[in-house]
Amino acid sequence: MKKHSLPLVFFSIITLSLATSPGVNLDPNAVEQWLKALPHAKTKLTKLHFHFHDKLNGNRKTSARVAQPNTTTASPTFFGSVFIMDNPLTTEPKPSSKVIGRDQGIYAATSKQEVGLLMTLNFVFTDGLNKGSTLKSNGIATTKTYFFNPTTNVAIIEYHLMVMHYI
Repeated sequence: MKKHSLPLVFFSIITLSLATSPGVNLDPNAVEQWLKALPHAKTKLTKLHFHFHDKLNGNRKTSARVAQPNTTTASPTFFGSVFIMDNPLTTEPKPSSKVIGRDQGIYAATSKQEVGLLMTLNFVFTDGLNKGSTLKSNGIATTKTYFFNPTTNVAIIEYHLMVMHYI
């Protein structure tokens, strides 16, 4: 199968967090003070590399279609479909490789002519260097479809993230 590369530019904030983020003060006054300090903060480039495993059918689904227009069934690109996901993140492309977190979010099929996705994701790290941290950042993700089976709708996507954040 031919591998495709799809660069994604994040115009919104990527949130990298744990389900529970100890040490993060969400009090409105604390948030205000944090935001006031940002212009004086230094930025840092962080590089992240992992694979996410999206499974739309069968046992142990990690994604589900939650909306679709009447015309979607005739569309080869699933145009108009909206999905939610909670996919495992792994260090390697094999599904049995070490799980380092979850990829949780929404994606929608946005093109009639070719497969095009609009994605909003939270990366929740449960192991490794980013475990226990909360990072709000702007950056660019490049992705590569490592594996896709159109019959079972199982995909393994390789992610390379370059994110700028405050330290």
